[in-house]
Order: sequence, then C-alpha cells, then structure tokens
Amino acid sequence: MTREPVYTTAITVGRALFQSLNLRRRVRGIQNLPRTGGAVLAITHFSYVDFALTEWAMHRSTGRKIRYLATAKSFDHPIAGPLMRAMKHIPVDRDDGMPAYRRSLEVLKEGELLGVFPEAQVNVSWTVGEIKAGAVRMAAAAGVPLIPVVLWGSHRVLTP
Repeated sequence: MTREPVYTTAITVGRALFQSLNLRRRVRGIQNLPRTGGAVLAITHFSYVDFALTEWAMHRSTGRKIRYLATAKSFDHPIAGPLMRAMKHIPVDRDDGMPAYRRSLEVLKEGELLGVFPEAQVNVSWTVGEIKAGAVRMAAAAGVPLIPVVLWGSHRVLTP
C-alpha cells in the first residue's frame, strides 16, 4: 500500500472535525464492500460533505481510500485543488467527460475504489434525483462491482 500523507492527514482532520461536531454514524452493509480490487461506489448526494462522510465510514472499516470524481472547477480552488490532486481524485469536465472516464477505468483496473455521485450535483430536494448512467458504464467496462451507497443525515451538516 502506497503512503499518502496528504490523504491520511485529510482523513485524520475529517475524523476530528466530525467528532467535534458530535456526529454519529450508523453503517449498515459495510461487510459487503470488497476489501481488495476495484469497485464503483455510487453515492447519493445531499450535502457538500458526502464524500468525507463516505470516506469516514469506508476507511475506518476497511482501511481503503476512495478516488472521487469531482467537477474540474473544484480543482481550480486555491486550497481544495492542490489537496484533491494530492489525493488523486479525478477532475470531470462537464463539456468533455471522456478523459475522466478513461482515467476512472484505469483507477478501477488498478484495484482502487472510485466514488461517483450519479446525480451529478447536490440534490436539494432530499430525494434521489435523476441518475446518470456513467457509474454503471464504468463498472461494466472495468468488470468491477457497482455498489450503491446511501447517506442520510448529511443534509443536516452542509447543504445549499
């Protein structure tokens, strides 16, 4: 396993923050997640911290890190951008998603977990919105499992 000091630090800071906020987590079905090999995690998206909450549950239970697809614009942020690149997340250009798709397949074939928000944006209605087909296509093309991940309660932490 490759050392990733930036990602490890981010996980530690995130855990401390969630603990300071008295967030409780209840995880069901974690035993069904693969301990090795690639997989696509198709995650509901109700909050800006869904990625961190998913990572919190996954890393604590399996020790695995998730590579997330995120809008290319978020990589332009002066603080978040360098952190996201250091954590090997994948930028998605909404006008040309093919480079992100290709990189995602590489990541999956390398045995990594890929976090995808199939709704493509934070859903403010607190219901699952229209699902895009990319997560299914990537899992099928890479020959890895597609695992639905549902978060509830994150909308109470940081939402539009």
